[in-house]
Amino acid sequence: MNFESNNSNDGTQVIVAILNDDTGTWNYLTFDTREEARQAINKARNEGKAAVFYKDENSDDNSVPPEL
Repeated sequence: MNFESNNSNDGTQVIVAILNDDTGTWNYLTFDTREEARQAINKARNEGKAAVFYKDENSDDNSVPPEL
């Protein structure tokens, strides 16, 4: 999987977590919109990977990594 990390200055970035099956660690990717993040999650899930929204405009500051 090859995702680009996007950066914007408006503070509304969306972070997703996708599990790396080889290492067992989570990869965190930043997107400018929820729709871009949703597409990345759907792609990862279609490939059989675990993928979740990690942080977005609805999250509080107490987000923690997903548990396996």
